[in-house]
Amino acid sequence: MQLQLSVNDLKSNIFLELLDVFKKDNLIKDYKIIKSYNDDENQIIDDLKEFSLDLKNSGHKTDKFIQINDV
Repeated sequence: MQLQLSVNDLKSNIFLELLDVFKKDNLIKDYKIIKSYNDDENQIIDDLKEFSLDLKNSGHKTDKFIQINDV
């Protein structure tokens, strides 16, 4: 499983200490700090942002809902 978080500078030290505790307790295997995305990742992020905006702009709210039951 992979988890990506954006942590601001003020809270980053506390968060890194917490990750170290999780690693020592074997709650997580490992972690790495990524300072920037590569070009492909940036393109995917931009596409997802545009897709989100398109969904917001094209939709309209209704009183309908969908219920999915296990089959």
